[in-house]
Amino acid sequence: MRIRPYTPEEKERIRLRMKRTSHLRWLKKKEELTKQRKEWIAKNPDYMQEYRAKKHEQLSAYHKKLYIENKEQILQKNKKWRTDNKSRYAETRRKYQRRFLKIRYPDIVSSLRKTTDLSLSKQDRDHLHHFYRLADKIKGRFGFDIEVDHIVPIKGKTVTGLHVPWNLQLLTMKQNMKKFNHFQLKE
Repeated sequence: MRIRPYTPEEKERIRLRMKRTSHLRWLKKKEELTKQRKEWIAKNPDYMQEYRAKKHEQLSAYHKKLYIENKEQILQKNKKWRTDNKSRYAETRRKYQRRFLKIRYPDIVSSLRKTTDLSLSKQDRDHLHHFYRLADKIKGRFGFDIEVDHIVPIKGKTVTGLHVPWNLQLLTMKQNMKKFNHFQLKE
């Protein structure tokens, strides 16, 4: 039996020893639980799909609310990330645009391929690719968000243009988004 009280140093030593042993027990238990969970998920894949489908609405509502509450902070954080990771952002944006075009406007993508492949000479195709390479070089060297735009939109409301070198121009991302698929005759 202990007669005298513990000194602060002894108390600290005891606390650290207990913390260390409980942490080791916890790690061992965590490994077992993780293994059991993975096995259960492998046996019940349908349940996990249903669970995710049920939770999707709740999670999307939660994230929308969170975004509305912290909109300014999120926008500043995203802007900082884009400026710090320009090449990665450009690559991600390019991949998204390709996937977006294929999903949303498959007829445009197929018409682009047909127009480019069937009616253009090799020299015209080289000029076409030159526009895209030039836009990439400007993005890489100067960091501007430059995009290749069709002067007469391919899928405009009133007119339809072609994917040919004489119908291309370089615009900043903001200018291109503002222009969208509109076309006005110059008078």
